[in-house]
Amino acid sequence: MILKCFHAVLLAFELNALMYTLLPHLISGAGSIAGLPSSVPLGTSFTTAHTFWMQSQNERFQLDLRSWVDAGVEQCMGGVRFTFKTPNALMWTFNSLPEPLIGSHCTLSLRSDGVLALSLTAAASSSPVVAWQTPTAGLQVQNLTLQDDGNLVLVDDAGGVVWESFGYFHHLFLIPSNMRFVQNITLYDRVPLYSDFSTPGCYALRMGSQGRLEMFTRSNMYVYHSIGINTTDSGDGEVADYIVIHQDIEFYSSQGIFLGSVAHNILNDDPLPNGTDLVGSALFKDGNLMINRPSPENPNHHLWYFNSSISNYCNFPLVCGEYGLCNPETRECSCPPGFQITSSKPACTAQDEPTRKCSCPQEYQMPNFNSTCVPIDPSLSLRAINVSFHAQPSAFSVASQDECRNLCEKNASCNAALFDSNSLSCALFPMLYTVGLPSQGISTGQVMFLKITSTSSNRSSRSSTAIIASTTIVGAALIMIIAFLVVWRWWWQPHHIRMKAQERFLQEISKLPPRFSYKELQAATNDFSKRLGTGGFGSVYEGVLNTPNGVVKVAVKRLDQVGVLTEHNMDHQFKAEVATIGSVSHVNLVSLKGFCMEKNARLLVFEFMPRGSLDRWLYEPQADESGSSASDKKDLVPLTDSSHEILNWETRCRIALDTAKGLEYLHHQSAESIVHCDVKPGNILLDEDFHAKVGDFGLAKLMGNDSQSFAMTTLKGTRGYLAPEWLQHASITAKSDVYSYGVVLLELLTGRRSLDPEHGHLPTWVVKTISAGNNTTSASTANGATSLDFETMNASLIQDAIMDHRLPCDSVPKDSFQQVLMLALACVQADPGDRPSMASVVQMLEDILEVSYSPPSLKLGHLRQHSYAATLSGSDTTSCSISGAAFSGLGRGACDGR
Repeated sequence: MILKCFHAVLLAFELNALMYTLLPHLISGAGSIAGLPSSVPLGTSFTTAHTFWMQSQNERFQLDLRSWVDAGVEQCMGGVRFTFKTPNALMWTFNSLPEPLIGSHCTLSLRSDGVLALSLTAAASSSPVVAWQTPTAGLQVQNLTLQDDGNLVLVDDAGGVVWESFGYFHHLFLIPSNMRFVQNITLYDRVPLYSDFSTPGCYALRMGSQGRLEMFTRSNMYVYHSIGINTTDSGDGEVADYIVIHQDIEFYSSQGIFLGSVAHNILNDDPLPNGTDLVGSALFKDGNLMINRPSPENPNHHLWYFNSSISNYCNFPLVCGEYGLCNPETRECSCPPGFQITSSKPACTAQDEPTRKCSCPQEYQMPNFNSTCVPIDPSLSLRAINVSFHAQPSAFSVASQDECRNLCEKNASCNAALFDSNSLSCALFPMLYTVGLPSQGISTGQVMFLKITSTSSNRSSRSSTAIIASTTIVGAALIMIIAFLVVWRWWWQPHHIRMKAQERFLQEISKLPPRFSYKELQAATNDFSKRLGTGGFGSVYEGVLNTPNGVVKVAVKRLDQVGVLTEHNMDHQFKAEVATIGSVSHVNLVSLKGFCMEKNARLLVFEFMPRGSLDRWLYEPQADESGSSASDKKDLVPLTDSSHEILNWETRCRIALDTAKGLEYLHHQSAESIVHCDVKPGNILLDEDFHAKVGDFGLAKLMGNDSQSFAMTTLKGTRGYLAPEWLQHASITAKSDVYSYGVVLLELLTGRRSLDPEHGHLPTWVVKTISAGNNTTSASTANGATSLDFETMNASLIQDAIMDHRLPCDSVPKDSFQQVLMLALACVQADPGDRPSMASVVQMLEDILEVSYSPPSLKLGHLRQHSYAATLSGSDTTSCSISGAAFSGLGRGACDGR
């Protein structure tokens, strides 16, 4: 019997080996594999050790999961690939950004609770951690299906789709035929990474708000070409909302009405197959948008049938490098006044990934610039230069060329401006690449301004002087140090050890921002004379710095050594801020411009946020300054009984979304997961246009990839925003930030503070108010909680009781208010596991995902001293959609009983 079992096992191994040997013969020329399932049940897992994956029924798409080792670091990546395009055929990845995950033993599992999860083992851990998962627990998921258009979906027992990749992932490397390419999706140029996997390159494409496909450089969002149709000839001029690729690029309205098409323009091998049968895919190739299809005779051979055909050589952004001018007739590069041309690329100083992809091509094995321009003469700064450029969707209206020039001069982040006299528009950029010159004898009415703030000759002179001076100083300093060590060794040795430790710390931080001296920051802040605010660890002062890019207004935070705060603890606090902020970069996070670590001085230099913190605008009306511009007014609501203004509904919604995106980046997208630990209106800062950025990472805690939680030895944060687990001395996770964010969301809805002497804790007051206003629909549950049914509630009464009464009655849509209220209550639930992730919050607010807390009923748990639990649960399932129109305040509603 034992012998028979042994032979059976041996036979199984032989068959398995035979399958691996025969695998190349089972794969068709198009890359498909015979016999792969298109749907798998609960409990299915895929690992990087698998040879077979899921495949769509039409054999055009496959589920792929790979791992590899790069420079000794194990990495993995997974997603859906297009079988008719190789190499680098991955269409989208499971990562929120298409970058590889760091770790080994990657596994994609459809768990028994209906959640699709991607897990891996980090280098410093022996147990797997979840890197990504779907918010589908408890939604009766039955299987995972790969559809014929490449959409990966989770299907429930009734056959309905409860989650789909096309509604979640917005970053693509190719657009397959029959797929809807909508406005919140971006197509990227590809940099080869490993096998069929890529990372985003320099170029990208999106569906613009004006209904055209916009091709732009990721580093500065400069649009260099667009593709679209003329809707004014086809009737009411409706703007296209999405495209579908068949034989041609077809444009459709948001209602699915066909508006027109851009015809295929490569006639080889015509006629093309029937549009519905055409297996095409759009992708970037050398800055052009191309569409190809496999050859019928050889599927690995690609036949092109569309090319965006950028015929003007000067329209390609990188042909003349940074700030280069391009002659379209001679194809020669030159430099603007105040610059000189160089064929040797200066050392790449770009910090963020998109800019490095464009400005540092040699790092990514891409063609280098033929030349580039470097500044030499600041006297020619902001001189008008006649140029020719594509219309920029980011441009805004101005009255004159001088106004555009002045806007760039006053904007610290603007180093280049483009003015178009034809449309009286102005676009500002942190930097520019190639800009075309007008053809001879033609006036375009377009002008470029460039800031020039330093010269290479001055830098060289200063460098020579510095070398001579430093040599003299070093010699004298050596003598002084020797004498100092002999006399004061008992003091010097510990001080020297501390300084060495500081230097090691500074050397270990990647992407270190500029380092300033204390005297520089003392002068910049006028001896710290204008205080902007005070926090638990220091004060913030307004300052002005002279940088190579011009005069920049900044906010300088000085950490104070007060009370029982020792120098060791202060250094620990300071290093936490520098390490954390220096490692992240996101449009919704306040950026660190520099720091000072000199003797006992610990200072941080941040970008200046002119509108201050959210608490300034949320609780107290602001005076209606006579200098307010029209752009200011659109974000504010004047109070009828005074000359003061408050934030309107649309602005509050935008602030909520901006804040959620910043926290989502910290939790899910930064190199290390970061928990902010002190989310509150005072740490949400507003720029000139009332866009929000999350600031003050002083309490932030970095979580390595091997950990999803950590323990705090002391209570931190701010009363009123602390999650219950802080008070219970439990593990702190990213869900602790979600709770704090939920309190902020309630403050945006109500206009009340988190802690109020009259009403107490805001979440508790909100739930009590809902309960008191709906006594007829309240019922006691088995555990003694109070259950409220949202379907039978009077939503208008709830809104009237809770909403900020200073807002105009008809300015807040009823459905939108109720749905945001539900999201806020979901965030402040007592159990961290019941709160949504910040990624899910962003998706809900952007209407990418439906709010799927079921049913719309609220269980009100017992009151607690420091917090109040609210959970959404029940046996039936329903959905509340936070639509983009509703959330942006475009809908209108009535306030009953106001």
